[in-house]
Amino acid sequence: MSWRDIPGFPGYQINRRGMVRKNTGYVLSRNGTGYNLWLDGRRQWVSGRSLREKVFPPEGAAVSAGGGRHEGPANARR
Repeated sequence: MSWRDIPGFPGYQINRRGMVRKNTGYVLSRNGTGYNLWLDGRRQWVSGRSLREKVFPPEGAAVSAGGGRHEGPANARR
């Protein structure tokens, strides 16, 4: 199982299954649907899904510069 560093959260890693661990190897327990991660002495709750998608983008997902609906003929209001 491969682990990758989580950008923005030094000292934490995540795998494809969405499990989070510290660099020391300690696997964190979920808090609901996310994790409590420490950053600069403050605790932050972060969604497990958002962490996983940040490190492992979904297959076939294109990164868009826009960030919303495509405004083309196919999506035009009729």
